[in-house]
Amino acid sequence: MWIKKQKYPLQYSWSSHLNFLYQSGNVYIMDNHLAAAWCWINQLDTGKSYNLYHIDNHYDLQGDAQSVKSQIIDVGFDLQNCSLDAYLNLKQPMPEGESAALFRYDTYILNLQQVYTGLFARKYFATQRIGNRKEMFIDPGKGDCEKEIFQLISQMADDIDGTNDNQWIVNLDLDYFFIEKGEEHFQHLTDDYIVALCENIKRSIKKIAVVTIALSPEFCGGWKKSYRIAKLVSRCLELDFELKV
Repeated sequence: MWIKKQKYPLQYSWSSHLNFLYQSGNVYIMDNHLAAAWCWINQLDTGKSYNLYHIDNHYDLQGDAQSVKSQIIDVGFDLQNCSLDAYLNLKQPMPEGESAALFRYDTYILNLQQVYTGLFARKYFATQRIGNRKEMFIDPGKGDCEKEIFQLISQMADDIDGTNDNQWIVNLDLDYFFIEKGEEHFQHLTDDYIVALCENIKRSIKKIAVVTIALSPEFCGGWKKSYRIAKLVSRCLELDFELKV
């Protein structure tokens, strides 16, 4: 079902615009990763802890702790029960009286942790190491780790199935399958690789509490490239997801 139905023509997503949000069971598909945090708190028990498997070109570990404190915690804003529109309309103050979206494509993880400090337990990151790597968030001493491309495909299912503690959040950005050169984006991981990754997710689905998938068209070379991969992932996960691009 469509939580936020797309409007045509589709617009740029960039840092803080959400074109659509689709849900099928515990799987959510969006164009902008910023909506992942809203999906998690609506799908999960925020009084429990969950392991995180983050698969993305970027770490997505920016955040503004002071704005979260002033805009959410100090004023008692009920984040878990807010509408998607209310979530998207949360703002952080900027210089000279301006404001910007509080939850962006790179702030949603750490912003959410500020509100629900015990939500994330073990964290596994598979990235191209773009952006800030927060040592206090990715802590090998607590079992956190970073996965290389070959390790992800060979170890993901065992990583998830081999844990006896918490269920998992699987957070997938389709830009992980692309690489940027100049102003162009090229798919550098094959369709077979993507199918194998989806098979790992399906194999471990009983241990996965929620799957969030972002198309991130600007980081995949546009809507057509991103949507082609989204359709491949949808078929593998048996989802009825359709766009016009």
